[in-house]
Amino acid sequence: MLRATQFHSLAAFFATAGRVGPLTFSIGSMRIQPVDIDWVARRLADYATGPAPSGYRRAVDIAGPTAYTADQMAATLAAHDGRKPPRVVRIPPLLPVMRGFSDGGILPGPEAETGGRPFEDWLDEQPTPMPRRFHSPT
Repeated sequence: MLRATQFHSLAAFFATAGRVGPLTFSIGSMRIQPVDIDWVARRLADYATGPAPSGYRRAVDIAGPTAYTADQMAATLAAHDGRKPPRVVRIPPLLPVMRGFSDGGILPGPEAETGGRPFEDWLDEQPTPMPRRFHSPT
């Protein structure tokens, strides 16, 4: 079993879906550390073609090289689209799942392997402006 953080396309989808005019919304101080899907696929292939484990063994979690705040993600996508960065409005994390997001529950643990191309490199290959209803090629 190999667990990975959110793919770049999902991070971009949430960042564009949370934008309303000059505003974007974030759950508390949520951060995201998106990972390149091609790198995840290579790691999966490495495990699939490598030696068989002697029993159940979960692989080391993997994540992209950089964690982003909602502010950073919104500013990066706005720059890609040639717009000014939106103002970030933080939604209080009232429900347990929202508190988990705000407290870093979707970030990888300290023992995770990080790698793959950064979000900005992936974004350079995407259409401008980024579609509001982004469809991942994956």
